[in-house]
Amino acid sequence: MTIEEESIRKWCEEASEHEFHLDKSIYISDLLMGRDTPFGIKANGDIFILLNEYLCDSPFKISDLIELTSAKSFVSESEGTSLYGCGLSISTNSIEEQVRTLALINNILERDSNKSDLYSFFELIRKAAQRSKNFYAPSLFAELCVLKALQPQIPNIISCWKSSGQSIVDICSSSNSPEIEVKSTTNLDSRVHTLSLHQVRHFLEHRECLVASVQVHEDSEAGTSCKILCEELLKHEQQIQCSVGIKILTSYLLSYSSKPGFCQMSFNEVLTKCSIIYIRPDFSGLSIQTPPPWLNSASFEIDFSLMPSVTNVSL
Repeated sequence: MTIEEESIRKWCEEASEHEFHLDKSIYISDLLMGRDTPFGIKANGDIFILLNEYLCDSPFKISDLIELTSAKSFVSESEGTSLYGCGLSISTNSIEEQVRTLALINNILERDSNKSDLYSFFELIRKAAQRSKNFYAPSLFAELCVLKALQPQIPNIISCWKSSGQSIVDICSSSNSPEIEVKSTTNLDSRVHTLSLHQVRHFLEHRECLVASVQVHEDSEAGTSCKILCEELLKHEQQIQCSVGIKILTSYLLSYSSKPGFCQMSFNEVLTKCSIIYIRPDFSGLSIQTPPPWLNSASFEIDFSLMPSVTNVSL
């Protein structure tokens, strides 16, 4: 059964006014998601989806963001009856988040590949939650600005974004673009960035790989937050119906919404985007192709404005 996003929004607005009367019950919608899946809302505002057992491998919990239970009975607030299945609870901070997340999961459930797509979404949430522990707003804002700047000529750029924070490069290659590692600084007078030993070796082995050097301009009065940029990028992904990009951005909006820096810290988007330069560095002069076995890791602080073997690239 297909339900429109506007129907989901109307129900979420109505549910926000509901007064709970039964202990640990769930206010179940009279609408059904894909594959006749019931959904509702819990007293704490978390959305609740009652998944069929065939979609659930094993129970899990990701921080305070998302929890999947084993199959059991749940009490419906709206009917006072018992429902049986695997309960998926997702923490949300607003009606907008509820609508966005329910609409995405509804679309996933309607697909033939619904189970694999659902678990890939869970994995993206796990990665985003893991990265959020070391959240630094200027760094994420720089990545988002590069993605937005490249979106017009590379519509699927979000799908290439490696959002785990543990990848060697931030943006993997596609038919329209090479690999890109985004490096940022809030120092507007220099382009000093740090690369790990593994990254430098990667640049030696992949000569087409680029560094996007970004100078992040803070603007506390009239700037743009990371949250707003994510929402703008998400609207574009929804227009082109890029499911991978939608899942990545939705996972970020869920995982980071409790971070004050994500929602409140603001930057000048125009000046930050204008500062982006794409560099193809040449590290062939460094003898680190085969480092000694006792060297497990190292980092290099590089001033790209002074580095002699640098080629600026236009994208």
